Amino acid sequence: MVAVDDAVLESVGSGWALTLYVATGGDASALGPGAVGNVLVLASPDGQLYWVGDDVDAVIGPWDGSPQVPVVTGGGTARGRLDLRTGDVTELPRPAGLPADARPLRSSATLWTADHDNGKGSIWTSDGGGPARLVADDLPPYTASTAVVNPGETAALVTTWSVDGAPSRVVDLVAGGSRDLALGLAGTMCELVAWESATTVLSVCGDSSFEARPFSDTTGRPRLVRGDVTGSSAPVVLRDFAVGDLVPVQGVTLPGGRVAATAYAIGPDVLPESCMDRVGVWRDGAMAALDADLPEGYVSLGVSGGRLVITGRDQCLGDETRSTSVVLDLMSGRTTTLPPGPGDGAVMSASAPVVAP
Repeated sequence: MVAVDDAVLESVGSGWALTLYVATGGDASALGPGAVGNVLVLASPDGQLYWVGDDVDAVIGPWDGSPQVPVVTGGGTARGRLDLRTGDVTELPRPAGLPADARPLRSSATLWTADHDNGKGSIWTSDGGGPARLVADDLPPYTASTAVVNPGETAALVTTWSVDGAPSRVVDLVAGGSRDLALGLAGTMCELVAWESATTVLSVCGDSSFEARPFSDTTGRPRLVRGDVTGSSAPVVLRDFAVGDLVPVQGVTLPGGRVAATAYAIGPDVLPESCMDRVGVWRDGAMAALDADLPEGYVSLGVSGGRLVITGRDQCLGDETRSTSVVLDLMSGRTTTLPPGPGDGAVMSASAPVVAP
């Protein structure tokens, strides 16, 4: 891997990715004092890797492809800027008015969340040019830090599951405040898959016997449900899942009203859990499989720069700790692969790549 230089930075554009390579296995003692960890790497769309810096204390935020990269730093307590020319991280001043326990929300450039000692949560916003503004407080216990924000950052869901049709808490990020809305089916257990649009969410709901995974049959009657966060319409069942179907579990929002999600198949031949993950794309209840060379054991999905980011282990069984990240452009079908690699005796793997739009 060669070091990044000015010529490389001048060529950075849409589809380039930034990622931290972190230790995922191997000789853990090799990452003791003085060892290199958290290696920041810049990747071109054709998979060429460029070294930026070692021991980078930062989590990469939304990035536009410029040399100045927004990051979360200070052990997750502060926002900062990372200079791709030097690899240095500069911590930004903390907005006035924030409570001491507020933390930046990594997926946003402006939102902060806090889970307070009294068990309640709050969400704040600051554009960096003035004091922080309280968006909503008195949120359910220990949910603010797991808030799922919609496309456009106009609303956030802080309750991602419900029992017996209990309402979910939705935060208005523009006007402020929050309210409880029924986004699932009465008398069922529901778990959020993803935002489908700026105003709708997809959940999987099932009867009391329903379990998220594995699905050996349809006893729990799993269903794909659309919920309206404006409250103007009741939840709608988009699909009753049958044997052979893929059931989405955790997903991300894609352009055009589509949702990509890890999924598990319904059927009698249940594989070991580490081998069960699949990836599908849903639109209006219909599912299409991805036509791409993906890791064998899927772990997580993300969306960045309009691309789908899939990170998974290279083997679904055994003690394999190496993982590979694939950046997939669903419009062109082009993929960029960020493979694992050695580092000071430990296995290093790409962590949550962020892609320039």
